[in-house]
Amino acid sequence: MKHGMMLCAIAFLLTPAAVQAQTAPASNVPAPVTSTLSFSVGASALGTTSQATPATDVMLALNPGFKGALSNLEFRSDNLLSPGANLQYYGGGFNFNVPKHLPGVFAPLSFYVDGTFGIDRIVPPAGASSSHFAFLAGGGLKWLTSSGEVDDLHTPGAPWGSNTPAISGGISYLFGHQ
Repeated sequence: MKHGMMLCAIAFLLTPAAVQAQTAPASNVPAPVTSTLSFSVGASALGTTSQATPATDVMLALNPGFKGALSNLEFRSDNLLSPGANLQYYGGGFNFNVPKHLPGVFAPLSFYVDGTFGIDRIVPPAGASSSHFAFLAGGGLKWLTSSGEVDDLHTPGAPWGSNTPAISGGISYLFGHQ
């Protein structure tokens, strides 16, 4: 019985050395990985200056975490609805955030260039609807969760003609880290 207890005591004393020998040295531990994946969802009130037609643009921007020169590039989706003009626009494209950082209180202010290409639908209350290739291109500025944008809206068949300036302002929420 004493022999069995002595073997248990020796095994107990040698266990920490065996466990420590199995632990990886600090130099083999991989560095933590940081993801730059982010997406933002936003909505803005939009007005076309040709006829002061109100509209709503629901946007989704996705930054897949590109590295290097493409790190400021985001994919963008625009879903524009203007019931007063019987217009719908669905487009996909990009945002490019201009890599300039302002000092002090203006630090949260950033500028971007955007462009989407897609389909517009003119859906009158009576009669047949029509669809056309269309685009929205321009730029804007972001301040924390708000943004303002000026674009050229090219929608053939719209009541105001093919091209009109579109001015919008809204809020967005960013998920992830940028």
